[in-house]
Amino acid sequence: MSRQHKGEAAALLLRRLAEDPLLGLICELIPDMEKRNVGDLLGFAADTLGHSSHFSTDEVIIHVDGASLGNPGPAGAGAVIVDCHNKKVAEVCEPLGVTTNNVAEYRALILGLRKARELGVRRVHVRADSELMVKQMSGDYRIKDEKLLALSREAKDIIDSFDFFDIQHIDRSENRAADRLSKRAADVSG
Repeated sequence: MSRQHKGEAAALLLRRLAEDPLLGLICELIPDMEKRNVGDLLGFAADTLGHSSHFSTDEVIIHVDGASLGNPGPAGAGAVIVDCHNKKVAEVCEPLGVTTNNVAEYRALILGLRKARELGVRRVHVRADSELMVKQMSGDYRIKDEKLLALSREAKDIIDSFDFFDIQHIDRSENRAADRLSKRAADVSG
């Protein structure tokens, strides 16, 4: 294991420890330190170990969401890209004019993938709260709508430029940042 990977592994362990609810037990072992101070210390150590002087975006998670205010109605797409430390790398949004929610979801996927490719990302994990889009992109559902079929092909062309790609459905509550961006873009469309 390289020194950088060891540092990143140690940073991940420290970050998990800093966020662990059992941190109080550690505080009992370290006299004169409050729980908050121990957490701050562990977080600082994690940041120091886990981040090299340059920013690496070899592998990211892209949260995507589309919004249509009326379905069809004024629509927007949003994507938030985070690194393996859950630090925001980029966020993008785009007003789409009047369209459906499903089209907006695909446009958000394409928007996020394009931004990741622009950043030189090699490995992509997409997270979306649109179960339909996720199942269609995974091949679990057939795409019958011609517009969605064309958008899925456009997304797959971009996906082919990455070394690794996966897509997973997540709960809407885990996708708030992308949701906020898509709604902001939809407001501009209206």
